[in-house]
Parts: sequence; C-alpha cells; structure tokens
Amino acid sequence: MVESADFFEQKARYDAFLKQYETGKVVYLEIGIGFTTPQFIKTPFQKKVTENPNAVYVSMNHKTLSSAFSHSEIVPYYYQKILQH
Repeated sequence: MVESADFFEQKARYDAFLKQYETGKVVYLEIGIGFTTPQFIKTPFQKKVTENPNAVYVSMNHKTLSSAFSHSEIVPYYYQKILQH
C-alpha cells in the first residue's frame, strides 16, 4: 500500500466520517471500482450495508453500469462470498 506523509491522518478522518454516518439512512456510492482490489472500498461498503438495515449500496462502473442493493439483498450476497473463501 502506498502511504504518503499524511496518509494516516487522512485515513483517520475517513474512518471517523464513516463511523459518524454508519447508522440511519445511508447510501454507499461506489463509482468506478472493479474487482481488482475489492478489499479497499467494495467489501467494506458491502459489510456496512449488512450491519445497517437502512443502508443502500449503489455500484456504478463501465462494466456493470449501475446496480443497487438494499440490506435484505446484500446480506445473503455478502455472506455467500465469505463462505466461498
């Protein structure tokens, strides 16, 4: 992982932002993320949706165009992926 001088400060602000908005109605919008490195954005966003029934996960990229998943749709999908590994 590439870490600039202020990487950890930026990461702490990002984590605090996610923590602040992890409950209630939340849209996790993923734009342009593929499956090369899903551990950075795709998987954490999907995990957040499994933990919040009011959250929605929206994915947009040139291959899938657009897709949205609610809590009830992403939970079986997410746990199926976990069980495959």
